[in-house]
Amino acid sequence: MLLLLALIWLATIALGYHRSLVDRFDAMQSLKEGCMIRQADAFLIGKGSRLAGHSEEIFRKAAGCGVDPLLVLAIAGAETGWKRSSGGNFWGLTKGGRVLHYRSVSSAVDEVLDIVEEKTGLPDLARVYCPPDPEEWEGNVRECYKVMERITLVERSPRAEEEEREKEARIAKVSLD
Repeated sequence: MLLLLALIWLATIALGYHRSLVDRFDAMQSLKEGCMIRQADAFLIGKGSRLAGHSEEIFRKAAGCGVDPLLVLAIAGAETGWKRSSGGNFWGLTKGGRVLHYRSVSSAVDEVLDIVEEKTGLPDLARVYCPPDPEEWEGNVRECYKVMERITLVERSPRAEEEEREKEARIAKVSLD
């Protein structure tokens, strides 16, 4: 009986320690995301972009959809240089050849997230987003993504980079098939 109580006591301590580690990890992730948001906004302010001040909303909504917020910002960079906007549309969204206008940046964010989350990868997205020249569009988005990575100081482990290369190779293979 005493042994059982001791085991329960140790399990309780271990569970509390585990929760403490999880809480610390969550706090660190939240802090890192907060830094990325502030750095993205500082970058946009430096560009003179009216998109500045919307980074937190982009990060929050993108995370809710499972979309990389840096990709959303990279598309804005490729489409409008993060500066020019027509009716809150920093993403070059069109319908029937006409540029769409939005009452708010928030509405445009929702629209671009709907488009991005439906696609299986950047090549697939490029074919829908820019049918005349998807390869060039994809290259521009990748370049803008690299800029966003640099300015937000996204630290990537060698393993994460290897996984990304493998993922891109799988996407390229599927695109070619």
